[in-house]
Amino acid sequence: MNWHLAALSKYAVFRGRARRKEFWVFFLIYIIVVAVLGFIEGVMSGTALGSGLRVLGTLYQLAILIPYIAVGVRRMHDTDHSGWWLLFPMVNLAFLVSEGTRGDNRFGSDPKVGLSKQPLQAPMVAPAIEIELNDGAIPNWKPPALASPDEYERRCLTAEFHEETEERTFRSDNAFAEVLAAFNSSRFDDAIRLGTKLLPRFRDFDLPWFWVSSACEQRGQLDIAHQAAREGLARAKRKSNLLARLGDIEWQRGNLPEAVYALSQVLHCYADRPLDSNAYLLLSYVAEGVGLSGIAAAFLRQVDRLRSGTVRLPAAQASRLRGLSHEAQASAIERVLEGLSEKYLKM
Repeated sequence: MNWHLAALSKYAVFRGRARRKEFWVFFLIYIIVVAVLGFIEGVMSGTALGSGLRVLGTLYQLAILIPYIAVGVRRMHDTDHSGWWLLFPMVNLAFLVSEGTRGDNRFGSDPKVGLSKQPLQAPMVAPAIEIELNDGAIPNWKPPALASPDEYERRCLTAEFHEETEERTFRSDNAFAEVLAAFNSSRFDDAIRLGTKLLPRFRDFDLPWFWVSSACEQRGQLDIAHQAAREGLARAKRKSNLLARLGDIEWQRGNLPEAVYALSQVLHCYADRPLDSNAYLLLSYVAEGVGLSGIAAAFLRQVDRLRSGTVRLPAAQASRLRGLSHEAQASAIERVLEGLSEKYLKM
């Protein structure tokens, strides 16, 4: 039922991706409702109740038409095909039953991974995260101050986190599926609760920390999201995902220098093996905001190399990030961007 409600909540959303479960649960419940109404209508044929049910059935099918088409289009996208394929019988059935492409494709992030950004909701009271691991790890999140420009530039352009190889994935444990299912169906409280339970078992794995932080962000709880990412950064073998989380959270909190530092460290972790495009995307808007249009374009070219299609921030977020960058007017940030582009981008 949660999958059906998730599809209805995206009533006319034709962008993005829908996994098989989202489409087929929606379709199954649709068929059940139509069948039940049709059966009762047949039994009550010739009566006022039968006529009323006939009208009700027609209204239901009209009401469900748009979300049905929308979830079908998103299902096509999940298999990396245009939504227009939904118009072709048999061919579309093959795509509807096919597993979606693993990882990002030109239509968006993998819905099974659950790392795609959901629209920010109004701040609500989220469950507190109580982490008592007693492993001696101390959150090592101490960004440099922009008040000391030379020191800020030096630290941003120096790798301060060691990225270890991580063989585990979101498929490595059955418990991960529950967290991702809760996140993908917008049950963020459940995602936080389930994810937090995993942390003592997987304290050195970045993804559970990432999921908890992301779910808190969706509830508008940026401070708690920041805490989870910071705690994970102190313990996880792979640092880049959590540094990217911190960079994203910091700029949303209005802390542009801290965000640029975090995103710079992401690029150092990647070196010549970038894993994701988000850090490059955010830095492109910072570069644009401080007037470095050539470097902004180079960051965007890197985004396009890493992800098929055109991946950009929503207009409101992009405008805010550019505005923060323009207001900063910090030459140290400009020098950091120039240094990063020289080291990691092909201009």
